[in-house]
Amino acid sequence: MTAPLPLRRTAIDIAMTFSRQFLAGIMQLGLLLIIARGLGPEGAGTYAVALLLPSIMSQLLNLGLASANVYFVASRRFPLAQVWVASRDLVLLMGVLAWPWGLAWSCWWASWPFRASRRWCFCRRC
Repeated sequence: MTAPLPLRRTAIDIAMTFSRQFLAGIMQLGLLLIIARGLGPEGAGTYAVALLLPSIMSQLLNLGLASANVYFVASRRFPLAQVWVASRDLVLLMGVLAWPWGLAWSCWWASWPFRASRRWCFCRRC
């Protein structure tokens, strides 16, 4: 069993994590203000909807792969090389399958919120 970390080291790690999270929050707030001022209400809404598809697809298509990798490597059920190969193959397969679906969704089914600005869509139907 490993020796416990000294309290001072733990306090420094907590302070660094907190400051990193705080700085990331300030930067996100600044980016939000820039987007809101630069694009206006309609453009900011369009931007939010445009980010919706990649975020939904990444949540649905990750299949819990990151957690599974950590579990199987830490429990030593499978060697690291085998986990890496399986993860790589699954990610490539999901990317190949998800790309046409995402393109079709963005061009046909999701074109209704962008009636005013269809220049983002590359299909002929828009």
